[in-house]
Amino acid sequence: MLDGNESLEDKNRPLVDLRDVADVILVVYEKPEAKRRYICTSFAIRMQALAVKIKIMFLNYDYSKSFTKVDEGNLGWKYRPLEESIHDSDKNYEESGILHKE
Repeated sequence: MLDGNESLEDKNRPLVDLRDVADVILVVYEKPEAKRRYICTSFAIRMQALAVKIKIMFLNYDYSKSFTKVDEGNLGWKYRPLEESIHDSDKNYEESGILHKE
């Protein structure tokens, strides 16, 4: 994306800073009246616009064209499989009434 080659669909995507997620988690735990689930997003931006913004803000960086896979086992932690994340999200949406089975 940084060199003009589009690799993602250029549509608005909601984003949130993980520090804000951590802050809101603490707020939810500290306030008994927060009895619901929350979806937090700070802003939405197109991926191409995000890539351009990052490039403008950090002009002096040499952006890598490839990445090295790191064995997450070194941390004693593993990512959840995509299927598990999708399944659990769907189950949560059903239980909270956001989605309804036909």
